Amino acid sequence: MRLHSLRVTAFGAFAGSESVDFDALGAGGLFLLHGDTGAGKTTLLDAVCFALYGEVPGARAREMRLRSDHADVDTRTEVELEVSLRERRLRIVRRPKQSRPRLRGEGMTEEAHACTVEELHADGSTSVMAARPDEARAELADLLGMSCDQFCQVVLLPQGEFASFLRADSDKRREVLERLFATQRFADVERWLTERRKAARGELEGVLRDVRDIVSRLAQAAGEDPPAEWEAEPAGVREWVGRLIVTIEAGAATAQEASVTARAERAAAERALAAATELASRQRQHAEAVGQLAQWEASRPARDAAERELLAARGAGPVAPLLTAAHARGTEAAAA
Repeated sequence: MRLHSLRVTAFGAFAGSESVDFDALGAGGLFLLHGDTGAGKTTLLDAVCFALYGEVPGARAREMRLRSDHADVDTRTEVELEVSLRERRLRIVRRPKQSRPRLRGEGMTEEAHACTVEELHADGSTSVMAARPDEARAELADLLGMSCDQFCQVVLLPQGEFASFLRADSDKRREVLERLFATQRFADVERWLTERRKAARGELEGVLRDVRDIVSRLAQAAGEDPPAEWEAEPAGVREWVGRLIVTIEAGAATAQEASVTARAERAAAERALAAATELASRQRQHAEAVGQLAQWEASRPARDAAERELLAARGAGPVAPLLTAAHARGTEAAAA
């Protein structure tokens, strides 16, 4: 941004029309606005801010008493600013809301806020960019790239705040600077980073505890101590764990081969056991049969005697009814 010229009419401390040629003032690279209190130094800065944004900075924004109390009633309050924004030279003419005499009859009427923005071309021609305050706000916002508050904080340091800054101690100066430049966001970011650092430290300590537990269990299982000061040099424990993994993988491969062999031997043993069990069962059945046969041979005489008795009984079978009848006749005879 570069200011070229400023004209104020019935604005603030100036009852009439005053012009400032910033190009002439800034020819030496630096210039100073100075004067007695009430001379209008701050009014010029207010006029620049009003031309660009339609409002003034600081406490004066609440009052918005832009029109000079000493201006003639027929003189309109107006600010005209020529400024270069992003390599484009503009002329901004802005009038605040104000009262003026009626054109016809007596009394006063209210005149609305008005603003026009023209672009000044190198060939001397002009083109209208905005004819209403809302159009001007939209056009200038893109070119300025900052809000009114940001412009006042970064470009225009409010006079009263600067005096407070000069008189304050170091702590107060910090507060003033934080308020002027809206550093609360940076304090919020710092606080957020501090909280994130604490959270990350807590997470790191938790991870380290888990890693220590894993390393301890690995050392116990492997029967080998980890590298000394491994927490300071994580690469050492990584190499140690890598070597353990290689050893374990080799042992696992050997165990796998032994497992295959053991499974084959177990299958053969199970088959042999099944054959031996079947043989033992048959031998037990044979022994039982031999014992039963010996018992049967030993009881042969008794069986033969019983067989003879059975044959004799069968031979006396036809006589048995006659014997029974004779016995009955004898009983009858004895009775008679």
